[in-house]
Amino acid sequence: YGHRLPRAVEILNCRVHLEAVQPPPVLSTIGSSEQDQDSQVIDRDRLGSGDTGLGPVLINEAHSTTYVKQNWRYTVDEFGHLFLEKTRT
Repeated sequence: YGHRLPRAVEILNCRVHLEAVQPPPVLSTIGSSEQDQDSQVIDRDRLGSGDTGLGPVLINEAHSTTYVKQNWRYTVDEFGHLFLEKTRT
């Protein structure tokens, strides 16, 4: 089925969505002025409800990266939110 108007048509709104695939950056260590520390790199998509861990760690997402410092703990709740709390040293 189709319809053809005998005159020109004006487009009033046009919406475009673009996505691109890029490899994640390679991040293996985090340096400080006092000492270098090896840091684990985790893909946020692989974390599930109840997952927890200790820093130092980098958690990579599509649009952001979270750095969890040493002596800090991350926990993922049932909604996928990431909570950070300082641990006792």
